[in-house]
Amino acid sequence: MEKKALEIDHAFSLINHWTQSLPYKFDYDDMFLEERLQKTMIEHKEIDFKESVLFEHRNKEIMENIEKAILKEDEKEKIHRSIEAKQSQKIIYENRKVEEKKDQKVVKRIEIKKNEEMKDNEEKINIINKKVENDEKKIKSNEEKIENNEDKMDIMNIVDTLQLPILEQKKKEFTYNAMDRVLMYRKKIENKRKITPKCGQLTNSKQQIARITKDLEDIIMMSREVSTTVYHWVLNFLSKAVIKQAETEVTVNLYSAYPLAAVCVFLMSSHPDLVDILLARFAKKCPYTIPYLKYNKNTEEGMKALGFYRSKNGKFEEEASYTERQCGIFAVFAAIIQTQHIPNYLPMHFGWTLLAKLLNEPPSSETVFAIISTFMDISGNVFVKYYGLQADKLIRLAVKDWVGDNKGSNATRLKILGEEWITQKKIGLKNGGYFEE
Repeated sequence: MEKKALEIDHAFSLINHWTQSLPYKFDYDDMFLEERLQKTMIEHKEIDFKESVLFEHRNKEIMENIEKAILKEDEKEKIHRSIEAKQSQKIIYENRKVEEKKDQKVVKRIEIKKNEEMKDNEEKINIINKKVENDEKKIKSNEEKIENNEDKMDIMNIVDTLQLPILEQKKKEFTYNAMDRVLMYRKKIENKRKITPKCGQLTNSKQQIARITKDLEDIIMMSREVSTTVYHWVLNFLSKAVIKQAETEVTVNLYSAYPLAAVCVFLMSSHPDLVDILLARFAKKCPYTIPYLKYNKNTEEGMKALGFYRSKNGKFEEEASYTERQCGIFAVFAAIIQTQHIPNYLPMHFGWTLLAKLLNEPPSSETVFAIISTFMDISGNVFVKYYGLQADKLIRLAVKDWVGDNKGSNATRLKILGEEWITQKKIGLKNGGYFEE
């Protein structure tokens, strides 16, 4: 290209010299000549651009063919090694059999089998040799294709210049796709920074709950306009933020589960996709919400499946801190299923199902007693109104026959809650689920 540019500059200088030597009144079109030369320069640049694109494409194909040829050579070596290993193993096996068995009839049978296996091996070897020959032929054909590609380059260099706009359009499309990916990433980070503090700002005020719900609704709707991927990412991150809030604040103050649950129910009513995502997050962090507890605590996999956290030094958390954290997460789930007067995708029959499943299995740990106590604290009042006499039977079963003679602190607390219900008909947190104006 530098050589061509020098030639064009030289042509310009000759034209200027020639025009200066002409008489003063000689009529010529200097602008026409300059435009013609500029067009020539543009045409040369376009041809050079196409040549470079085609050259890169050809080199890419050549490298791919070379890599395929190398992979095929490696496969041939692996096949040969595996054949040799199998043959040596079979020979050792047959020799041992011959030494161990003295009976001539058994020896003859072994020899017959040996001959048959040798024939099979020979057939397999022949098949492999044929495959190797085919691979060699393919390698040769690839080498011929590489040579043909070099010949085709001369023909492809004569491509019509009208294809240049198509290449430019493809460049623009690629640029736009890259910009979309950057925009999606920025939206995710922006939404992440907005969602996290919202969950921590919740109080027992109806106005505050409505405001936080509207803010989160706006974030979700904006993400839906960007793309479905960003929309689902935001719903998933919101579910994570709910679980995180349950692990930190609700474990300390059970009453804080109610406003958090109200926001979840409101958002699920307008975004049904949130239901499955939120349930998956609950099940991962707190298996008592499913419930499925048939994991072996003596294994690392079992501890992880039950939701135990592991510290940096590799040790799992203590049973007490685990129980407290599980109760915080479960409290939010229980608060969701007891929420009324809002269209709720997770109504109270989920509570009956999980309570029945827990009571159908013998108590596996102190944590289970704490989980059922949490259910009675958070959802007990709505539960007995919803199921009436059947709820009374289930509670009596839990606090008497099911708890049995267990004397741990959580088991004792469950018995006390049961006695309050049986003797005084009191159940649930005082004013639990009621919000200030």
